Amino acid sequence: MHAMIVLGAGTVALGVISVIASNWDAISGGVKLTGDLLLVAALSAATAWAALRSRALATEVLVCVFYGFTLASLALVLRCGPNERAEAFSLQRR
Repeated sequence: MHAMIVLGAGTVALGVISVIASNWDAISGGVKLTGDLLLVAALSAATAWAALRSRALATEVLVCVFYGFTLASLALVLRCGPNERAEAFSLQRR
């Protein structure tokens, strides 16, 4: 049962990645990176919460989703060119 739930969580993660990938060009670099950082923080907090509460199934599912999201985050940072990264975190307005 646990394996099926973990596989389901992985499938959901791949589905979310596919939806984002299909609309990739319409999303600005700043939105991409900001959303990525917020999702990493939320997944980290949820994983820590589940682990501290001794919820084994929830921890396994969240760790699986977090691993998939980490790979997607690496691809996102590499995909956003240096100009997009600089513009996303620039404090100066043009």
